[in-house]
Amino acid sequence: MNGDLKIITLTILGSGGFWAIIQSLITRRQQKKEAQGNKIDLLTKAVLSISHHMIYDECKRYINEGGVTLEDQKELEYLYEPYKELGGNGTAESAYEKVMQLPIKANLKVNEN
Repeated sequence: MNGDLKIITLTILGSGGFWAIIQSLITRRQQKKEAQGNKIDLLTKAVLSISHHMIYDECKRYINEGGVTLEDQKELEYLYEPYKELGGNGTAESAYEKVMQLPIKANLKVNEN
């Protein structure tokens, strides 16, 4: 019986069908990984696009106002740093640098009655 088991095992391992199934499983796994990588790339592009829009709009507002509060400057920095690390372009960078050079305005409290 032990010899029969060895023969069956060797027959299965030696058959082309067995290796075709293994190759198919490996290929399927690689395709899933590639698809996940593509989704991550698309999500990164989406985050960059949204971040760019937010940074650029905020920068335009501060430049038009002629100054920025320290609080707003920190909020802008909070948006900008991950954007830059993800590979954001120079358009937002130049606007960001202009805002960082603006005069600091007093943080006025608005009465919310």
